[in-house]
Amino acid sequence: MDTNLDKEILKDLPFISKRTKYWLIRTNSGYYYDYFVRNNCIAIGWNEISIYELNQLHQDSNNKELKRKLACKINYPAHYNERSRNTYRNRSLKQLLKFAYEIKKGDIVIIPNNGSFYLSVGVVEETPIVLKSDQECDYEKRKSIRWIKKDMIRASYDYSVCKFIHSHQTVNNITEYSEKINSILYDFYFNESKAYLVLRVKKKSDISAVEMSDFYSNMVEFIQDFNLFEDPNGKDDNLTVKFQLQSPGTIIFASIIAVGLIGLGAATVLAGGDFSGKFKVLGADVNLKIKPNSLLDKIAQYKMSKVERAERIVELQKQMKHFEIDPSKDIRKLIKAEAKSVVGKPINGLKDLFEINNANNETNN
Repeated sequence: MDTNLDKEILKDLPFISKRTKYWLIRTNSGYYYDYFVRNNCIAIGWNEISIYELNQLHQDSNNKELKRKLACKINYPAHYNERSRNTYRNRSLKQLLKFAYEIKKGDIVIIPNNGSFYLSVGVVEETPIVLKSDQECDYEKRKSIRWIKKDMIRASYDYSVCKFIHSHQTVNNITEYSEKINSILYDFYFNESKAYLVLRVKKKSDISAVEMSDFYSNMVEFIQDFNLFEDPNGKDDNLTVKFQLQSPGTIIFASIIAVGLIGLGAATVLAGGDFSGKFKVLGADVNLKIKPNSLLDKIAQYKMSKVERAERIVELQKQMKHFEIDPSKDIRKLIKAEAKSVVGKPINGLKDLFEINNANNETNN
């Protein structure tokens, strides 16, 4: 996935390690959902088992006597018969061990509210457990979380994307759903072998098969041609695509070569302009002195190299408007970072963009 694009800019794009695991953590039927979100944490009960005891069992996992001793300390619902008690205790002990030692820094955590109507997603900040409790939540064993998406409405996503919600243990490893979860979280991301671009189609009416076929062909031609423009040996014969189109839906491209996907993502953000320094970003005209090897520089060079390439970009943007493709938030951040590197200040909204445009116009005059 090598590219000559500015590495300082690209490092801010999401990267998912192959070691990353994904977890669904229950919130006591939603009772602690708001608390976890407000306090940037997840927590688990069974306070009767200490961290010291858990650590003993973790280091001596084959010690059946210790396992039996700790399981017997776990409180169980009063109506359980003996068989149910033993099952509950052993399962609870396994849940505690998972929470303490398998959920690690950098893992992705999802929590549901009551009824799983809302989901919040975060990244585990530290592996070790933090011991803490208060009047609102008496669960002592906790892990720090940085929430990246809060209160997502589950019904707004296709059922196939959220199948993991049917896992009913307190701690659930849902790594098998990682690609679908990533498609919710990111519009563009890397893992250790590929780059992924997620296009969100918002068109609600029926989609013409002929129009979609033309759009798909145009996208593939652009990706491959942009790759070759960057590197004469850059054609990816293993470019793949997944359609999840129920109008609305998603189109997910995966490639071992990143630059073509980044270019296509940029086409969802940039709304025309002559690509020589004047752009529409977030609906505002912006004049920028383009930084060499930046994404904007690559697109400008590509568009000016051949008439048919310029025409392809124009056609792509018309098709994206027709299918109501959402601008890629992750690529938009990249472009805003490039703008910051040129003008020396963050780009937070339309007001900043107009200020930059005016400042550049004064300089040019």
